[in-house]
Amino acid sequence: MVSPPGASRVQSEDILIGNRWDTTIAFISREMPTMPETYVDALMVDDGMDERTFFALNGCPYAFMKAMRQFAKAAAVFKQTPLAHDSLDMQQVDELVAYLKGWANEYTTSLEEVEASDEDPEDRIDRFHTVEAWRCSVLLYSRRVFRSHQDAAGLRVIQHLSRTVLDHIRCIRVTQMMQKQVLLPVFLAAVETADEDSRCFVRRYCKHWSTTARYSQFETALTLIENIWVSYEVNDRADYWWGCEVGSHTWSGEHDGGPGLEQELLLG
Repeated sequence: MVSPPGASRVQSEDILIGNRWDTTIAFISREMPTMPETYVDALMVDDGMDERTFFALNGCPYAFMKAMRQFAKAAAVFKQTPLAHDSLDMQQVDELVAYLKGWANEYTTSLEEVEASDEDPEDRIDRFHTVEAWRCSVLLYSRRVFRSHQDAAGLRVIQHLSRTVLDHIRCIRVTQMMQKQVLLPVFLAAVETADEDSRCFVRRYCKHWSTTARYSQFETALTLIENIWVSYEVNDRADYWWGCEVGSHTWSGEHDGGPGLEQELLLG
């Protein structure tokens, strides 16, 4: 599939935003994406868009968005049955994890980088922490989703990544729209934390952006997060996780979310 002849830059940007939504929905619901990835790749090439342009538009590096689509596809297979490991190529998952760990953040904030760049250092720091919040949240997803049971070491890794994600988000200025766009990382980290200070930060984040952006998904996400926190108090964290609630028809019905809950939940 190729981009429509004569498509404007605005139309192309709308399609790329649509790709982000499609990817996010597939990622969090653990279903196959619907938009062809080759279409988006071709669109970026045809319009001369680079990683920085995509990041400015979506608040997430394109490399991470592509990795999220691959994780969503693998998670869709794993979700079908506890024995899905037999049909799931875990080597691909491991390769994606290694790629994310080694991916270079171009917005590093060393003094040498700042001295050599004309960019506002405040903006650069915001971008650096936004990228790292996405990186660590996708790694957190891979750790939680592709293990049906977590051992003690796995729970320590999850706790570490959860704290790291929230710390990066705290470092993004609340006046910047980039912070609004990390609702998905906030969710993935928030549902893993038992620390009351971190939970208070999550509540402030969701309430601030619900009021500022006037988007209902921030309150919807917070309601689900609070529901999971309560459930964590009475369940074993080794086996109980956000996937037990997201996609649950019972939860959707009780909170009047309907079948489109995931579509409203985490677009940011």
